[in-house]
Amino acid sequence: SSDSPAPLPPEHAPSITAVHATDVDGTAAPGIARLDVVRLVSDAIASSGTAYLPLLVLLLPTLLASLLAALASTMGSSGIAVLIHLLDAICIAPLIGGAATFYAQHTLTQSRVTIAAALRRAADRFVQLLLAYILVYAATFAGLLLCLIPGIYLSVRLVYTFYAVVIENRSATDAFKRSLMVTKGHWWPLFLALFGIFFLVGILAYFIFGVALRPVLDLNSLNSDLLVAVATCLLGPIGVMYYTKVFLTLANMAEPGGH
Repeated sequence: SSDSPAPLPPEHAPSITAVHATDVDGTAAPGIARLDVVRLVSDAIASSGTAYLPLLVLLLPTLLASLLAALASTMGSSGIAVLIHLLDAICIAPLIGGAATFYAQHTLTQSRVTIAAALRRAADRFVQLLLAYILVYAATFAGLLLCLIPGIYLSVRLVYTFYAVVIENRSATDAFKRSLMVTKGHWWPLFLALFGIFFLVGILAYFIFGVALRPVLDLNSLNSDLLVAVATCLLGPIGVMYYTKVFLTLANMAEPGGH
């Protein structure tokens, strides 16, 4: 789009962590690349450093929403729990997610930004962020209704709509197309990179706090849910850095001359 920023200068460009895929005979397959998931994870953890606490502060409202929803559900107020989840999806997630993404981008490109500036950026882009959420959820839900597989496929292809709105200053519709473009040809490694690892982490957190430690610590369902929410939130800053780094890598690969 006309308001999209120019490519990052070399000194701020994200490190390319793509390697050539290979044919069955072991030779490099021309024109095909895959993401090095292990390196991306290690890079995201290494880059978190000083950004971890600011990102954790930014993500606290989402934790609070999860805790309040869990509390309301446990007390039998399912209507209030649904209302909290709706408020989180419509207001908190676009604003807080946008601010965290903007902060992570500046950290990864070695430029400075304050929490307040990140929140202002997300507030400025709030309408487009909300529209992006609606577009992605509508498309994914439609895919799930048709069949489970199309929904999963679209969830991967459209995951970076939100990031393109924040980082590249695109409209929701343009960001929708941008996500389809940068993820083209990378579905399987993206599925592993974006969903596989953190899905496993989520399962691990659930089994540790929801199953293994529940009888040991004599936890009720509320305390167990709260501990899972807290554990998930503590991993949130690394997750934001990781997802943002994958987007910057894909965007750089999509530029003319990118690898």
